[in-house]
Amino acid sequence: MGQVDHQVAQTASPTRERNRARIVDAARRLWTYDPDTSMDDVAREAGVVRRTLYGHFSHRDELIMAVLAQTADVLAEVAGRSSRPGMNASEELARLTLEVWSFAHDWHLLTTLIQQIDAASMERAAAPIDAVFEAIVRKGQRSGQFSRHLPAEVMVQILRVQAIKLHEASNDRSWSGGAEDAALAALITVGVDRFAAESIVETAKVSAVAQ
Repeated sequence: MGQVDHQVAQTASPTRERNRARIVDAARRLWTYDPDTSMDDVAREAGVVRRTLYGHFSHRDELIMAVLAQTADVLAEVAGRSSRPGMNASEELARLTLEVWSFAHDWHLLTTLIQQIDAASMERAAAPIDAVFEAIVRKGQRSGQFSRHLPAEVMVQILRVQAIKLHEASNDRSWSGGAEDAALAALITVGVDRFAAESIVETAKVSAVAQ
């Protein structure tokens, strides 16, 4: 490769990365409020032509996966910050659920778009945050706090589906619960006694406010 070609390639690569990031950010903004927004609208929002958009994402599902990956990474980062030294698994699960639920826009986007892709893609998109939940579930099962009648990875999938359905119900107002109720439901699902779960959620809520 000649010097001129090399310089062009160096210039093109950062530009390409910037365009890709702008497209993903634009899709994330638009789809948060309307998941049916067209690819043309995404291109306009990103300030690129259709050819540029389709040069990065040949079809809608590819862009959905990119947005989901970015959103899941954000939620996984939030989840990773929820743990504190000395916390047991029940406290971690309650705190994690409260933290993730507080990022309503990101959670809504994740739960909406995840239903527009096939099962295998859904598993890949959810993998970052699933990994955080699975570590907590395994810890709880080892300590005896959580039920062991199901493998940890299966229990995490149940928790994910439950969270999605609760968020949908909250959005369409068929359920009046919120973050604390979602945390309570998560603890009961993994086998924590209801009365103990209520106390754990209350403690997690207070510690989150005090942070």
